[in-house]
Amino acid sequence: MISKMKIIKFLLLIVICVIQQTSAQKVNVMVTYAYSDLIYSPGLEVNYFFNDKLGVELGLSSLFFNYKPNQMVNQAPINEYNTFFYNGNLGLCGFLFNYKKLKIGWTTGLKFYYSPEFISLHYYEQGDYYIYFDSSGTDGLNKKFDIGLDMGILLYIKKFLLGLKYDTARAQTRYVLGVSFN
Repeated sequence: MISKMKIIKFLLLIVICVIQQTSAQKVNVMVTYAYSDLIYSPGLEVNYFFNDKLGVELGLSSLFFNYKPNQMVNQAPINEYNTFFYNGNLGLCGFLFNYKKLKIGWTTGLKFYYSPEFISLHYYEQGDYYIYFDSSGTDGLNKKFDIGLDMGILLYIKKFLLGLKYDTARAQTRYVLGVSFN
């Protein structure tokens, strides 16, 4: 059986090699952030352009659970929720408009979640809070993927980028902030 440290060392070596290989290419690194009442989800996305107009995009997000036991039903143990892999996306990216230091870009691809999705069941007026239900089937036994489309529009100003992304898997909007190494 391969130990976790050997896997981590191997993945770290690949990341270092890829960064050195692509740093002279056209790479954009973006930090994403999504949140709800029970979830904080920071993430990292990378766009790699293999020509002037088209590239590939890869992104991963983590999950930090804002534990509120009095507001949940059907909950799994707390350690089931905090996870390195909350969601990911894989797709294509490109430019719609390019004028000097101003560019407008697009992204589209698949979005997949492997995590809880909390929906509100009931609002209690006296306590001013909701009761939430995990509707994803993520209960430690029946983990499954939610898959949908991930679409976004990005604005590049000099070396910085701002963006807005939307996914159909869970109808969520994410804000994007990043740096372009073009």
